[in-house]
Amino acid sequence: MMFFDRCRTPDVRCSASDAGGPVRFAVLGSLTTIDDDGVAVALGGSKPRSLLAVLLLEPNRTVPLDTVWGVVGRGATADGHRLAAQPRRPAAAKPHDADGTRLRTMPHGLEMHVGEGELDRDVFEQRVRRAQEARNREDWEVVERDAGAALALWRGAPFADVPAVAGHPVATFLQEQRLQALECRFEALLHLDRLDGLAAELGVLVKEHPFRETLHRQLMLVLGRTDRRAEALALFRSLRRSLVEELGVEPGPPSRKPTGRCCSAARPSRTAHHPPLRRPARGPRRRGRPAAGAASRAAR
Repeated sequence: MMFFDRCRTPDVRCSASDAGGPVRFAVLGSLTTIDDDGVAVALGGSKPRSLLAVLLLEPNRTVPLDTVWGVVGRGATADGHRLAAQPRRPAAAKPHDADGTRLRTMPHGLEMHVGEGELDRDVFEQRVRRAQEARNREDWEVVERDAGAALALWRGAPFADVPAVAGHPVATFLQEQRLQALECRFEALLHLDRLDGLAAELGVLVKEHPFRETLHRQLMLVLGRTDRRAEALALFRSLRRSLVEELGVEPGPPSRKPTGRCCSAARPSRTAHHPPLRRPARGPRRRGRPAAGAASRAAR
């Protein structure tokens, strides 16, 4: 049984990453594997896709057989070895393990070896962390560069075509990381006074995330600095109404002064103080997903 059908997928970014070698596995969107020539290889059938997805949720760690069977069903071990043994396919290409295989059968589970820089998710998280560290230093050019590089890897919801794992906490965490990368990028563009197109981009995002205060604050700043203060005030009132009526909380201090900083046409100082961000967690499998925004205040 052949699990792979070769095809070219032009929207998959498979160039060498700055974290190591070329990306081999792409999960930020539809699940895709990439061969030695940088060509995307489509996985055929739901069973091998689900198996590869569940192993890539925790690469280089033993995934218990009960977890594998819960997603894929019994018999996954044999299917996994057939999948990994396909000649000249990405799962077998350039193996790094001592025994020459990517997929190992451990006493109580399966383990998928992934090298540094081979998984787009890892490269994405690394670039988000670098952008946040640069934000703490107020190095806005670096923030814009690294946040933009992270977002360039994003093709859609993680594991979008694998329903069995699309709602996994790892996928939820990555969605949160994307929002944080967007917020870092917008913050940098505001400080660099590069406002072209920001109002439209932020306008879409605040509709998608009506309780996300940082995005609302950033849109209010853009509107205030482009002589649209009435719209900024209206946006603040809408945000406050949503938070009070839906969550029972008031907007945080940075958003509560719409006639001040949020609606001011003045350019912010490039050395203005910003509270430092805590170092982000690497993912649910390490520290768990971060909590953010008004929803976390409401939960308390």
